[in-house]
Amino acid sequence: GRGKAVEPSVIMLSYTKEHLQENTEHVFRVVSKCPGGHSYSPPIKATTREESWAKQLTSSESSALLDLCRECCAAEAFDPLVKTLHDRDTLLLLTTAELHDTFDQLSILPKHRERLRRALATSPGAPSTPVHREAGFDYVQLSWNPPPDDGPGQYFPVIEYAVRVRKQAQPGGVEGQWDELRCGDSRCVVPGLEPGTNYEFCVAAVNEPCGQGGWSGTTQLATLALECGDEELMGCVRRALNTPEYALKVGSILYHEEWTLGGLKSLSQDKLTSVLRKLAIKEGAVRALCHA
Repeated sequence: GRGKAVEPSVIMLSYTKEHLQENTEHVFRVVSKCPGGHSYSPPIKATTREESWAKQLTSSESSALLDLCRECCAAEAFDPLVKTLHDRDTLLLLTTAELHDTFDQLSILPKHRERLRRALATSPGAPSTPVHREAGFDYVQLSWNPPPDDGPGQYFPVIEYAVRVRKQAQPGGVEGQWDELRCGDSRCVVPGLEPGTNYEFCVAAVNEPCGQGGWSGTTQLATLALECGDEELMGCVRRALNTPEYALKVGSILYHEEWTLGGLKSLSQDKLTSVLRKLAIKEGAVRALCHA
């Protein structure tokens, strides 16, 4: 078949003209030449700044830096910062290592460093979209990659994550309301879900000075459906337990874990009790099944 057309890549060239007169408007254009002739680009205009501009901060930059230092009770840091042309916007572009080196070079006091770091810090970026690790009948385990921690403003570590979950809308239906829980690691078990149900999940990182950052992409995952394909096992569980709904859940758990009725009966009572408790079967159901 006919191949897909590929658009040519655009190569951007640049040129720097030095030693121009200060505070002067200049006109530039580019000429391209080939054996068949040459052509000129449309002219563009650019005005050079005064020489003093490169040697000191503007009044607005100085004012913003002074406000920052005063807000942080770090007025003593203003002079060394302004003398080295470190305005607020420049500081906001520095990584953690670069900001640390700058404070070292300027001998900023430790108490002022901490206050300035907190004022310049930004909320964490968004983590990666969560992925499935494990699903049960009433829970899903997720994991994700933390947001980058070496960019500008990322001066404080992530202390926890917010995890949002809601039922996925059925065709023609309405999406459920978001529920939220917190966890301290980049993997999390979301409990209290309904069996055989599709859910949507997303996560956000939280740091101490700025709080919660942006949400990750959303992922769709489902809990396991309640079903037991072993009629003999299911019949025994139903006879032992009074509640049909819970009997179906217990039978489904045992079937999912590949237990058969013969396998359970071959266990001693202590071993059977241990197996059922590890599967988070309710204590009353454990006793009933042990005596079935």
